[in-house]
Amino acid sequence: MDKEVELFIKHPGDFRGAAVIEGFPSVGLVSTLAANYLVEQLKLPKIGCMTSRFMPVTSIIRDGKPNHPVRIYGDKRLVVFVSEFRPPALLVMPIVEEILGWTKAQGCDMIISAEGLPLAEAEHADAIHVFGVSSSQKGRDLLASKKIPLLAEGIITGISGVLLNEGMKTDRDIICVIADAHQDYPDARSAAKIVESIDSLLPQIQLDTKPLYAEAEKMEAEIKSALARVQATLAGHESPMEAPGETPPGMYR
Repeated sequence: MDKEVELFIKHPGDFRGAAVIEGFPSVGLVSTLAANYLVEQLKLPKIGCMTSRFMPVTSIIRDGKPNHPVRIYGDKRLVVFVSEFRPPALLVMPIVEEILGWTKAQGCDMIISAEGLPLAEAEHADAIHVFGVSSSQKGRDLLASKKIPLLAEGIITGISGVLLNEGMKTDRDIICVIADAHQDYPDARSAAKIVESIDSLLPQIQLDTKPLYAEAEKMEAEIKSALARVQATLAGHESPMEAPGETPPGMYR
């Protein structure tokens, strides 16, 4: 392998006009969850993968079949790049270059990436805010037409950030959809908000987010139950040298 990253398409097709989803991991894994959900809901076939000697030496087994850490699914409506592994910094630019080069050659019009905006538990209310940012005026107008507010100030890192910068430089339509997300566990509720936003931006697809919200409720209930068990266990193991509620030496309130 001469290149740092190689894109391998096993099942070529006609992807002209298809939108592209970038689903590499972000806060709360919202991008990965959203990308996988799109693949499942739209029944997108796997068309290829990305490989690199710097990627995890791992095979993702699904339905009894091995899969690369970075997979590519797609048809005439949508092409999805998805991974559960955050790429090292040295691979970010090569990955972006491969995505931009291949999608341009295929005639794909728009790339949408997803990101999570990290919030503390106390701030993560039921009302999840969704924002957008785009490399082009066309993308900003589309966000405005769908009533997705622009992110006025902030920093977007990793593949999404580089995609936006390269899109601005090369006049590509790149949109990043950002949702409030919990950073300590996979946030399926925020991923559902991302999916809803993508659904509104792309007229060629129709999605049902009810199963994803149901998964979010189940996941949240399991997490709350686990936390309650941990807290109960800790409460029963206070040091005999400490009075209940007393701060141990060397710790600060």
